[in-house]
Amino acid sequence: MNNAKSLERYIVLFLPWGIAMLFKSDPMVSYFVAWFGSFLILYLTMSGWVKPIPTDRTVAEQMMRPLFLIQIIFAGYMATTSIFYFLNLIGYEDFHATNNPYFSADEQLLQLTAQCQRYYVLGHAAFVTGILVWMKYPVEQKYYVEKEKIANILLVTAFITLPVSVLFLRIPGLSQFYFQFSSLSFIAGTLALAFAIPLKKLWNTVFCVLLFLSNFYQALISGFKEPIIISVLVLGIFLYPSYKKLVAMIFIPALLLLFMFLPTYNRIFSRECMVGSGGC
Repeated sequence: MNNAKSLERYIVLFLPWGIAMLFKSDPMVSYFVAWFGSFLILYLTMSGWVKPIPTDRTVAEQMMRPLFLIQIIFAGYMATTSIFYFLNLIGYEDFHATNNPYFSADEQLLQLTAQCQRYYVLGHAAFVTGILVWMKYPVEQKYYVEKEKIANILLVTAFITLPVSVLFLRIPGLSQFYFQFSSLSFIAGTLALAFAIPLKKLWNTVFCVLLFLSNFYQALISGFKEPIIISVLVLGIFLYPSYKKLVAMIFIPALLLLFMFLPTYNRIFSRECMVGSGGC
């Protein structure tokens, strides 16, 4: 009986895609059904309605698990930020209707955008179904590393990989390694900062803040938006168990602003690079 009930609830995750398919002849309706469907999937899975949330840890301590972190990145970033592009297609700019009397929405682009959104919500449902089916906690803990040692290792890793990435950038033929080491330095520095703040290690925190700001600036001028969003998201999730109210007040609005403005910033930055210097 429980298996049958569980199967029915998994099927519910695919209903937004099915309903959006029924309205595919109307791209606007189809798009918004699929778009809101991702929010429905987020709610149904994170509330424990489809499958109960593990009780071995508090919800705040489970934020790094795939059900939360990876799903938030996949759905929150990939599946929901398309709304800004769609609004531009139907004549809105900065949430205000354009006054151009000659504006006419491109029907083919609307159809393709709605189709992409249906793929997003279908992929979201399939992705989270796989997570829930194989989610088995608690996992037996075999090893334990002190948080202070982890913080030191991450800080050293961040400081070593940053100059190494710059070195690879200057060596002909090895520039592809720059991006990998630069990303490693960014995420290691972010995690080191997330560990240093609760440990109240002053100098570690100061060094990590400087490193985080440096990497953040480099990410901004690189034109890539993913490292910025992921670093802010990871920092907030790691700090959440220790500073719940502060993180909720600062990081949630910060992420919303990033989701809203980074795509536009990235598009303008890329265009200016191409026009101004033929590439960044």
